[in-house]
Amino acid sequence: MSVFLSSFLPVVFGHYAQDNWREPEVFDYGSRDPVMLGDEYAQENWRSSEGQLGGTYGFSQQPQSAVRLAGASGCSVYPTGQTSDHVYGCGSHYSSCLAGGCPTPGSWLLRVEPCGTNYDHLNPYWHGAHMTISHHVSYGSHWTSSRDGLKKAKNVFSSLKSDGFGTWNGHFNPKPSDFKLESETHCHGGSKHRCQYVLRHGYPHDVLNMLGQDAQSFFQNEGLQPSLVKTHDFHITINSDTHCSMALFESEIFKNRQSIDWTLTLFHVQHEKGVYGGQKVSLVEKHPIS
Repeated sequence: MSVFLSSFLPVVFGHYAQDNWREPEVFDYGSRDPVMLGDEYAQENWRSSEGQLGGTYGFSQQPQSAVRLAGASGCSVYPTGQTSDHVYGCGSHYSSCLAGGCPTPGSWLLRVEPCGTNYDHLNPYWHGAHMTISHHVSYGSHWTSSRDGLKKAKNVFSSLKSDGFGTWNGHFNPKPSDFKLESETHCHGGSKHRCQYVLRHGYPHDVLNMLGQDAQSFFQNEGLQPSLVKTHDFHITINSDTHCSMALFESEIFKNRQSIDWTLTLFHVQHEKGVYGGQKVSLVEKHPIS
């Protein structure tokens, strides 16, 4: 074992991980109807059925120290394996604008998600705020088939967890200043704005770039298109009643802290629709990357 790995292992599997990595809380969505969430489209329709590394494979610089968020209550708003049927219907001009593109039924994708609280209201069409690592991988109708869907998705995720150790795994710890407001869109048909924040080039960006490069290799091993995986332009979308700003981002995503925990997730978009007209979704796998 290298000196790097021997010094890094206790950080991931030592007292911090034992004390702070817990199963997430299960939130009660029953009281969080669309009226309370203030979304015009959902209020009307919720009952319907309707940057590369320049040739190198290393970091540009070492990260600056940041205060960690101690006691984060899990890395998702629902436990691994549980299905959520409270995703908003997406398909109208207004909802597609706020979503930045609707989920594709019968597909899976890789995401990086912030931990420690319920971020669902920030992007209810996608079950929460996130950064996309891979675009939709369609699997047809056979999610549990030995040749489709679940098997390939889990193989990719398992390879990422095992082979990513020591490169990107455990190194993602951006600060609010590592992001910038990229765009603000006032979506016609309602009052909300879509705020898009992009991860600046620098150390945290390099970490996700490495994650993307690894994922591209594992996609290719499974006969999937490597071009579906992102290696740059990592961004988070927030739906807001007010104008977009970095103060909004720091408050909603970082909870006015300098550091939070993040997780890599395997996200499944099902064919079946839920009670708000959106596709049912489930968290198949998760793995902490902070």
